[in-house]
Amino acid sequence: MHRIRDVARVTGLSTYMIDYLCRTQIVSPTHTGSRGRGRGKERLFSFSDLVLLRTYARLLESGVSVKRLKKAHKTWSRQFKTLEDGAPPTRFLLTDGQNVLLRTPEDALIDLSSDGQFVFSFIVDLHQVRDEVIHLIKSA
Repeated sequence: MHRIRDVARVTGLSTYMIDYLCRTQIVSPTHTGSRGRGRGKERLFSFSDLVLLRTYARLLESGVSVKRLKKAHKTWSRQFKTLEDGAPPTRFLLTDGQNVLLRTPEDALIDLSSDGQFVFSFIVDLHQVRDEVIHLIKSA
């Protein structure tokens, strides 16, 4: 379990921003006994919470508004209940500074800031294409 000052140091977010994200229910500490409000109730954060907050810090730095972050969080939470052992369900989140996109293991892109709307059905990995061409040239 991690206290808010440690969370701020690890995530790069201020304690005020972490508090705001908790009050607006964008983030909710998962450690047992840390939920609730009131004087003397310390928020305690798990490793998964740290991963999520660090991710959100990166999105905020990239220009994503708190409003869009909240929308993306709702969609993310509906589709993926929790980050078990801090392992996200996919490797990449993408943003253009407004929208938050999730790259699925099937290489599809889903817009988390638009109720999980399907955006692209495939992604071309240019490094893979280059490697295939090199392999085909060498084997010819």
